[in-house]
Amino acid sequence: MHIILNNRLHAKLRAFLLGDPLLYHYAIFSDNVLVAAVVINSTITYAKDPSKHAFHIVTDRLNYATMRMWFLVNPPGKASIQVRNIEEFTWLNASYSPVLNQDLPKAQQSVVLG
Repeated sequence: MHIILNNRLHAKLRAFLLGDPLLYHYAIFSDNVLVAAVVINSTITYAKDPSKHAFHIVTDRLNYATMRMWFLVNPPGKASIQVRNIEEFTWLNASYSPVLNQDLPKAQQSVVLG
């Protein structure tokens, strides 16, 4: 029970920190867990104060669970991490980026692109 409560408290604290405008925020769009981990670890290794850095990782549905599990098992020190699935961003469509268009079937391309 202690572990569950501790995890809930930690999750609430992290959610608060991820919205803190005094932190340095980075958005990483990647489907490669290793690359995201290297970028984050490199950044916090050379940071003066790693606790002032928040990383927002956006990945695809296929790699979402893997990315979340990686950072749960290998937390990057005092930095804050948030992993999101790109499909959670309903306002984001392929008209913003041709890369998004590559993953869509032809039938959905016309709907998303307008």
